[in-house]
Amino acid sequence: MTDRGVLVLGGGVAGLAAALSLACMGFEVTVVERERALGGRAAGYACKATDRCLHCGVCLVSDLQDELASATVNLRTGAVLEELAGQAGDFRATVAGTVLKVGAVVVATGMDPAPATGWPDLGYGRREGVLTASELESRLRREGVVDARRVAFVQCVGSRNPAWGRGYCSEVCCPYALRLGLSLIAQQPGLEVTVFYNDLQTGGSDLAGVYEQAGRKLRLLQGVPARAEAGPDGIEVRYESVPDAVLRRESFDLLVLSTGIWPRADAAALARLLGINLDASGFYAARPGESWRSSRPGIYLAGCCQKPRGIAASVAHGRAAAAAVAAGRLEVTGV
Repeated sequence: MTDRGVLVLGGGVAGLAAALSLACMGFEVTVVERERALGGRAAGYACKATDRCLHCGVCLVSDLQDELASATVNLRTGAVLEELAGQAGDFRATVAGTVLKVGAVVVATGMDPAPATGWPDLGYGRREGVLTASELESRLRREGVVDARRVAFVQCVGSRNPAWGRGYCSEVCCPYALRLGLSLIAQQPGLEVTVFYNDLQTGGSDLAGVYEQAGRKLRLLQGVPARAEAGPDGIEVRYESVPDAVLRRESFDLLVLSTGIWPRADAAALARLLGINLDASGFYAARPGESWRSSRPGIYLAGCCQKPRGIAASVAHGRAAAAAVAAGRLEVTGV
């Protein structure tokens, strides 16, 4: 690859991690972000610490922003890639009418949350007190507490559903809900938190403390609700308890939907513009064994645009993509 520079598409945590790593290695880096602010969705999340750190990764956002303040990175916010021509080592990228000559492109465009409206039986948009986990977090940042005594999380909303073409597990939803539930209890002692789940995802060396606390402080109930209705004592949830195969009903003040990670709605259009492939689920396809390389030489992948990832994993993947760009410095037409 020539030293013309690198274009990073997306200014979320994966894109910023890639950009900063590349800048430290001496590359001329331009970050193109469609929004006016940097940090992506993770910038809107709050710390989940209780009496100890739960390793939610939110602090990494401010760390990256602090690094960016002293780094030599060209930032183009409120802009998108309009055209890409050329080949690895000699790309010509058009952004807001300006042509940039770069040797490589890192795609870090993130994801979309599954639309909660796609599960009308759970009452989102129709029942007061039914909201998504991110909406609950926004409420907590705004108000500090929730006006509730009984809170229930519903996992796998938009994940593991082949009928929607989303048969995969979004991986991060279980630890996210558990951390948020533990944070709620730490802020409001006496709150009752139930988590309805298919099976809990326990991967990751930093999750042992989360699951240990969750087992003691949260009510973990295997059985995903089928329906939520307004009841005399709040939101009445109907579900099958998996361990004993019994249909049950229970009422809660808040029903929180843990929506899964979907590819961005514009992923297919951008894939055509870049000349790269999508996988069966609609994420950008990576080469076997190299999750940071796309199907086209000179175009690399970082973060949730390639598969579901949490904040820390997205940062690590962004840095891996940067290392792959550096390793391909002499690449012209690919491996």
